[in-house]
Amino acid sequence: ATPRPHKGKRRADGSQRKVGGAAGSSDALDARVHALLTQHFGAFYSEKKCRLNGRLVVKLLERMPLLGWSLAPLVVSKVAGARDAFLCGEACSHLSALLQQKPALGAGASRLLRILPELQVQFLSLLTRDGLKSKHLA
Repeated sequence: ATPRPHKGKRRADGSQRKVGGAAGSSDALDARVHALLTQHFGAFYSEKKCRLNGRLVVKLLERMPLLGWSLAPLVVSKVAGARDAFLCGEACSHLSALLQQKPALGAGASRLLRILPELQVQFLSLLTRDGLKSKHLA
């Protein structure tokens, strides 16, 4: 008879631990990931030497759209509130990537409707900004 593969991981002492953990740990992990992403997304739009780059942010929003929608209010606030005009354009690009994930919009586009009033205010503020060039929005 062949040995069955074991579920879990072997420790150095030969004992075994279960992979996954308790049911509540997933929620705690989600909260920690959300807090880290909120911190680093904010840094991306406001600090000069942030480790995130625009392509990585787009990939995160494409691969985890529900997490992206939880960060959408932060991204919307950076449409006109980022460090410079280029990063304001990046925020618009990131929102565009998020909007392309149609199944994640929710029933009746409820996630979009929640941010729409603030998005309108931010877009108007961006478009009336001094020194804005079309290349910043491309």
